Amino acid sequence: MYERSDGLLIEVALPGVVAADVSLDFADGTLVVRAQRRLLQCQGGARILSLEIPYGLFERRLELPPGTWALVGQEHVNGCLRLLLNRR
Repeated sequence: MYERSDGLLIEVALPGVVAADVSLDFADGTLVVRAQRRLLQCQGGARILSLEIPYGLFERRLELPPGTWALVGQEHVNGCLRLLLNRR
């Protein structure tokens, strides 16, 4: 999370997550990012031997600085969710 003169820039690493599987909620000074990382479907009866990245539903909670914030920009680039929030 970066504080800038025009607001906050937040970058959340979400490797393997598509934008459609991400939701955002603001509550009591906290930004909640919920997402689902879907397991790759292998052909030919392959079985998993090891995984570096956990799969399934997860969430991240970020405590925001005091104030009221509005989401003014959002992009999903190279496995990262970038959010721009301005103070209201």
